[in-house]
Amino acid sequence: MLDDGVVLEAKFGIEGGRAANDRIVVRGYKAPVVLEGVHRLKIVNTGGVKPDGMAFVLIDAEVPIGPAGTWEIDHGKSGWAGGFVTINPDDRTQLIVSGLKSGETSQ
Repeated sequence: MLDDGVVLEAKFGIEGGRAANDRIVVRGYKAPVVLEGVHRLKIVNTGGVKPDGMAFVLIDAEVPIGPAGTWEIDHGKSGWAGGFVTINPDDRTQLIVSGLKSGETSQ
């Protein structure tokens, strides 16, 4: 369980010719991953990615995630805007960010 006030800093860029980002992988945990309270996603754009129309996995777990809490997005100097953090509705084992819009593509 992550309590109120967690800051997740994730780098977004190109790896092996594909869009990639930092992600937390949760393995060996038996209970649902609970993210209560208000958290902040800090975006670091390392360049080369236009996030429009893309979804990025932030947390990948073997067990369901929920609730996801409330997330604020700190775009910093990424040149990106918008976005929202939600649980992947397909299997509920991933926390994703989507709805990001590009402006500049490097920090």
